[in-house]
Amino acid sequence: MNEGLAEYTGVRLRTTPKAETSDYIARRLDDARNRPSFVRSFAYESGPPYGILLDESGIDWRKGLKPGDDLGPLLQKALPIRLPSDIKEEAEKRSRDHDAFALRASETERENDRKRRIAPYRARLVDGPVLIIPVTERFSYSFNPNEALPLDESGTIYPTTRTTDDWGTLTVSRGALMLRDESKISKVRISVPARMLGHCKAMVGRWNLAMAGYWSPPDAREISC
Repeated sequence: MNEGLAEYTGVRLRTTPKAETSDYIARRLDDARNRPSFVRSFAYESGPPYGILLDESGIDWRKGLKPGDDLGPLLQKALPIRLPSDIKEEAEKRSRDHDAFALRASETERENDRKRRIAPYRARLVDGPVLIIPVTERFSYSFNPNEALPLDESGTIYPTTRTTDDWGTLTVSRGALMLRDESKISKVRISVPARMLGHCKAMVGRWNLAMAGYWSPPDAREISC
């Protein structure tokens, strides 16, 4: 809920009249349908409406929140909302009121487009020679949530990103693959042309790695070209 809760807080602090805040959230939800992807951006749009609805329920929902809490089940419990016994069947029924055929066609096209877009990244970051960089507890990164591409359950491709850690600062302009171990990012993969194997120096135009002078990897096998 991290990004969603932060985004809700920003909307809540607008101090605008209730009707204006509701209109603002409704417009955001409507505009969100045109996003190329909901990867790493879903929480930004769902957090404010969930939070405002929880406020309207009258419960003190913010007290005692934990990182693993989900705003959806919290709202379901607060109202309370009874889910149908067969959610899939009910979803199929309701989908007819929301132009399901066009939506499925659009999502199929979106998935085919995603596969085309990740193909060159897969060739560079999975099948090709790479530099693999381990991350520590102090790892942090910034990115454009509209660009993120899910590769599979183990990782996400970020076309552009800036990361920092004990080892230094990495700025990427043509793709980085962040691998996850359960819920945490554990490694970053960036492409290295075969002619650079064994050198691991920065590639102008793709990425730049500014190493911290005092840092050395705990296991030399964990950072390699």
